[in-house]
Amino acid sequence: MGWPLEQIGPDVAGLLVTPRIKFALTSFFIVAGVGLVVGLVSWYFMVERVRQQRKRIELALREQRGPQTAQEFALLFENESERCIAGNLYPELQLLTITGAVPLRPGDLLFRELRLDDVGLVGAIDNALAKLGRNRPKRQEWVLAGCEKISTVRELVSASSRLFTSLHDR
Repeated sequence: MGWPLEQIGPDVAGLLVTPRIKFALTSFFIVAGVGLVVGLVSWYFMVERVRQQRKRIELALREQRGPQTAQEFALLFENESERCIAGNLYPELQLLTITGAVPLRPGDLLFRELRLDDVGLVGAIDNALAKLGRNRPKRQEWVLAGCEKISTVRELVSASSRLFTSLHDR
C-alpha cells in the first residue's frame, strides 16, 4: 500500500515535480529524439548512396556486355550438370541484384564486383535446387560440396553442381 505524496513530506514530494527536473527530462528527450532522427536520416542516405553506386556498376556491366538470357549464361559452362544448374541459378542470382538484369560471366567476383551477400546466395542455391526437385541440403553437404569457399560465379555453379549430384546420390 503506497503513501500519498502529502504524507511523505514536502521536500521529497517537491523533488519529484520540480520545474528543474521537468526541464531536464524534457531537454533529454528532445536531444535524444533529434539525435535519433539525425542518425536515421544519415543511415538512410548512406544506404541509398551504396545502392545507387551498385546500380551504376550493374548498368555499366549491362551496357558493356549486352543483354543475357539464362540459356546464354548456361552455355558458358563446360559440362551438362553445370549447365543445368547455371540455367536454374541464373534467375535466382538476378533477383539478388539491384537492377535485376546483370549479365554474368564465370569469372565475376560474387562479393567484390557483384556485391551479393552470402545469405542471398544460400537462398538462391536452395531455390535452384528446389526447381530441380531436390530438398534443402544439410550443413555437412554444403561443406563437402565446397559452398563455403566460393568467390566467383564459376565456383558457385561448380559447388552447386556438386551439391546437386550429392543430393541426387542420396
